[in-house]
Amino acid sequence: MDDLLRQIGNRILNRRKQLRMTQEDLAEKAGITPQTVSSAELGKKALRRKILSGFVLPSTSAPITCSLAR
Repeated sequence: MDDLLRQIGNRILNRRKQLRMTQEDLAEKAGITPQTVSSAELGKKALRRKILSGFVLPSTSAPITCSLAR
C-alpha cells in the first residue's frame, strides 16, 4: 500500500507541475490544505477519490484533462 501511495503522490506532483501550480494553488482549488497536498505527494496520506477526480487519471492512452486548471 505504501508503494501505491508513493506512486499516486508522484502522479499528483508531476501533474501539478505540468499545470504550473503550487501546492497552495492546488489546495485552494481542491478545498484542502497545502499540508494535505504535501502529505499526499510524499505518499504519507491518501486523498479522497472526489479530490483526485479530474486531476490524476489512471494510466490510459486517453489525454489527461484537469478540472482544476486555471
